[in-house]
Amino acid sequence: MAKLPENVSYEQAAALLCGALTAYTAINRKPNLTNVKTVLVHGGAGSVGSLAIQFAQLHGLQVLTTVSTKKIPFVRQLNPDAIIDYQSENVDQKITDFTDGRGVDLIIDTVGKIEAERDLHRLAYNGTLVTIVDVPEIDADLMFDHALTLATVNLGGAHGSDNPLQQADLSHMNSEVLALLSDGKINPLIECVLPFNKIKHGLQLIKDHQVTGKLVAKVTD
Repeated sequence: MAKLPENVSYEQAAALLCGALTAYTAINRKPNLTNVKTVLVHGGAGSVGSLAIQFAQLHGLQVLTTVSTKKIPFVRQLNPDAIIDYQSENVDQKITDFTDGRGVDLIIDTVGKIEAERDLHRLAYNGTLVTIVDVPEIDADLMFDHALTLATVNLGGAHGSDNPLQQADLSHMNSEVLALLSDGKINPLIECVLPFNKIKHGLQLIKDHQVTGKLVAKVTD
């Protein structure tokens, strides 16, 4: 739990969970950002990806992001340095062109195991892959030769970890994220606030991939 700043609404705070905490952990906690200049964020239109882009920009990183064709206009408002349409463009080639063949220093994988395995080959020397969905098969020679780092994010695991320090850290991160929102440094990108009786409709929109940004359900007025 964390106290809401006076200028943060309940709807804004609700929209930050749990995507913002996941993105915050993936950018601010897991990687060592020393000498990190470029980051690839998969799924820049998603709840985790859109916040990861913003957190990375706060560190002054150059941000590349993958997105489907129809969601490119949504992602443009975040002003990433490069948008890669994974449906029509060669992701590997776009990364190569952007980084002059060096690869990216940090990758936030929000897709899954297969994409994460591709990501290991997209990293620059001393690069870091942070995955929030699944763990890739490890190529030991590749990892050692390129001094790569693999990290995972599983915020839900903290609740059942029996580690009070990790459980308390969720509250601490909540406070930090809320402070950034209060200061106008991040935007939860709320698309719509639905009344309670429209929750089923909202869930169907999410299931049908018709949502960009966040849907918030308001239970009472």
